[in-house]
Amino acid sequence: MSRARDRDNLRVGKKLRSMAAHRLHEIAFGTVNEQDRTFRQALDRTIEQLNSNVDTLDDLLDRQWYRLAYWRIASQKINYRRFFDVTDLIGVRVENPEVFEARNRRTLELIAEGKVTGLRIDHIDGLYDPIGHMRKLQLRLADAGSPLAVGRGPNTSSSANGERRTANFYIIVEKILARDEQLPSDFPVSGTTGYDFLDAVNAVFVDSDGLKQLDAFYRAFTGVTSSFADIRYEKKKQVIQELFSGEMRSLGKKLSAIAMADRNARDFAPVDLTAALTEVTACLSVYRTYMREGGPSPAERCRIQQAIACARERAGTALDERLFIFLDRVLLVDPPEYLASERDEWLAFVMRWQQFTGRVMAKGVEDTALYNYNRLVSMNDVGGDPGREDFDGLQEFHDRNVLLQQRWPDTLNATSTHDTKRSEDVRARINVLSEIPELWARQVRRWSKMNSHLRRDGIPQPNEELLLYQTLIGMWPLNDEELPVVRERLRQYLEKAAREGKTYTSWIAPNPAYEEALLTFGDAILNHQEFCGDFMRFQKRVAFYGAINALSQVVLKATAPGAPDFYQGTDLWDFSLVDPDNRRAVDYERRSAMLRTLKEADVRGSLNLDGLLRGWPNGRAKMFVMWKLLDLRERRAELFRAGDYEPIDGDRNVCAFSRGGEVLVVVPRFVTALVKPGVFPLGDLWRTAALGFPGRWRNIFTGDVADSLPLARVFERFPVAVLERT
Repeated sequence: MSRARDRDNLRVGKKLRSMAAHRLHEIAFGTVNEQDRTFRQALDRTIEQLNSNVDTLDDLLDRQWYRLAYWRIASQKINYRRFFDVTDLIGVRVENPEVFEARNRRTLELIAEGKVTGLRIDHIDGLYDPIGHMRKLQLRLADAGSPLAVGRGPNTSSSANGERRTANFYIIVEKILARDEQLPSDFPVSGTTGYDFLDAVNAVFVDSDGLKQLDAFYRAFTGVTSSFADIRYEKKKQVIQELFSGEMRSLGKKLSAIAMADRNARDFAPVDLTAALTEVTACLSVYRTYMREGGPSPAERCRIQQAIACARERAGTALDERLFIFLDRVLLVDPPEYLASERDEWLAFVMRWQQFTGRVMAKGVEDTALYNYNRLVSMNDVGGDPGREDFDGLQEFHDRNVLLQQRWPDTLNATSTHDTKRSEDVRARINVLSEIPELWARQVRRWSKMNSHLRRDGIPQPNEELLLYQTLIGMWPLNDEELPVVRERLRQYLEKAAREGKTYTSWIAPNPAYEEALLTFGDAILNHQEFCGDFMRFQKRVAFYGAINALSQVVLKATAPGAPDFYQGTDLWDFSLVDPDNRRAVDYERRSAMLRTLKEADVRGSLNLDGLLRGWPNGRAKMFVMWKLLDLRERRAELFRAGDYEPIDGDRNVCAFSRGGEVLVVVPRFVTALVKPGVFPLGDLWRTAALGFPGRWRNIFTGDVADSLPLARVFERFPVAVLERT
């Protein structure tokens, strides 16, 4: 029996060696285990033998390149770079030339074959040197003979006729920009994946005056006195401690080694250096900086010095101020003259720190702070600043678009993605609350009192209760067929939101009692007939105004500088929440049939705009708008890529601009002050307001042609307008 077992083991060994020598990268271990009975039996006997002797098993595990450990100690003990906080997804060192080639081999092959014409690179901030990586990738693509791309970005040059051409392949990056941050001009890409557009276009539909009233109500109702900046700071420190303490200790050790060579810093205790670096990391207002051999840009110098000033103020007397003086020099890679030879070591440390700060921002803000500040949750999305107060969303939108047309005309414009906290149509609804703050405050207080007997042990707290009501406002379906799934979708969302918030429960340490009380409350209010009746009357009103916002938003996305990005299912109304809710199956057959019907009716001249508006809950109006806009972009591709963006001043209730003087875009906003629920903002209500553009113009939605453009005529038959010069 022993000899037979040895022969089997020998055969297994030969098979494995053969696989490794010839095609190990093509044959999965699981496939061999399933298909080769002898292999499987020998493997099972070997595993059984190992498991029968603790010493033998322990010896085998000790000889591995890894150590099996209890998962809860990962954040303290882990010594490799992870994908965010997922311990079983190891970060790839793509800065290594061999890894770069292996990682990109198949991608480069597909591009060379003409099967891929552009790249989207997600989580770009997780790379050690994002700019260097993208430059190397563009060079490899140029060497491989990839097609030339026409562009007007910062990496292009102008020809005599004004056209700009570049050898750069079309690449967009998932770079999350802060509200006042610009994509670095030396990024050899065509733009971002569009979260910056999402934040800018959303602000167009937030009434900042109403937001001030919502702020007063939020603080009074919830008792929350912390600003969003305070919450962001605290939550970033929390995730450093709970998720990334091992990485922070590693950075602290590297910083201590740097300090040992500095006569002014060598006596700082390692624990104090780590604490000071933690403070600065928590105060950094952007995902990361991109310092390389040339040192910081003026913008990076400003960001780092702001973070150090913030850290010094928040730390108070708990940390020696000289720690921050030292950190200021290190993070700006500015060693004293007697340490000039150490500059490369300082730079290596900063580049490693830069690679770390983006993860802290992503987990501390996107996945934590945004679930703890619930003033107006339509502002709580990736790249947004939900705590900002005095702003002019319309002017900011125009200013951004003028700049983008000059620098990044081929960027993406997104409104819903796989990672947004709420879909575009959910945000469009919730934004309406900023127009009716007093009414919203009364409703919330009424509902809270109405549902008070359903709370268990004070759960939910007012802050979570406010989140729940806003979530229901945004997600509530327009047809009764979808009502049965609302309960389960709400339960799923409440559990995720509570755990992401990390205040009363978390993914690492779930609090079953709290979660059960929260979910029970959610179930109970959906069974509370008095509440549901009152809620649905109010929600129906908000949903109508939200639909108008949503139509305006689609128009702005498709006509602003950049390429519009449409997420799956959003060609009709989509009231999805954060994943996994936004990963639900999409009925594409229904959508295809609906689009065919629209096109056929348009060809026959029987498309009834009044019918589209009366039946707005079915989503056909949104699909119609999207189709007409994409058709226009196809016909006027060069205009939308290269045409100037010119804001049009006018009515507070309108967002309007021109593209190259050939297309005028006009959409309404803040319409709760203009029309009653169920009435579209059409015709005479616009009084004498007009667009002063001479010429003959055709409305792409209605087909109407006009020589003068009073808004009453522009919005005569449809609530959004795009006018093409005939």
